[in-house]
Amino acid sequence: MSTSFGPPDDFNPYRAPDSMGEPAEAGETEAERIRRQYLSHEASVKSIGSLFLLGGLMMVLGIGAAVFASARPAADLILLVALGTLGLVQCIVAVGLSRLKPWARIVGAFFCGLGMLWIPIGTLINLYFLYLLLGKKGKYIFSPEYRTIIDQTPHVRYRTSIIVWIFVLILVVTLLMGIGAALFL
Repeated sequence: MSTSFGPPDDFNPYRAPDSMGEPAEAGETEAERIRRQYLSHEASVKSIGSLFLLGGLMMVLGIGAAVFASARPAADLILLVALGTLGLVQCIVAVGLSRLKPWARIVGAFFCGLGMLWIPIGTLINLYFLYLLLGKKGKYIFSPEYRTIIDQTPHVRYRTSIIVWIFVLILVVTLLMGIGAALFL
């Protein structure tokens, strides 16, 4: 007999939980549950795309500056064209990563492999990027099944922490100060 106080008679404190992972919100569909489960990984991969875009744009702009500053641009033309092409390809891959295109996952992994040559920091960062792109979750978020889930759940969005926005602001201000100092020196 159960009273209004305490657990029901059939309560078993040693029973396994009914679900695995995060608890589902009331009225949440299976697609929404899956999307929320992989949302932080999806945001991390899209952040790699943003970093690739920043690096590609800096490379292309740096090539442009090198052409104007070089006393003998014809001698360095092959190197400049190769690096400029690499920068443009990196920008294209960045867009593909931000749209979770499967081909961008493979080319992005190639760029991460190149990034591992910058020992030790580049190696550590790019190892993490490779995990994000090539791991089990990375493989799934680039799959056609996950694309269908994204199409079914456009209202599910990732919310960036205020701490991340503060670090981004500090990074942008630092970059702008560095560019300003380089222009006026």
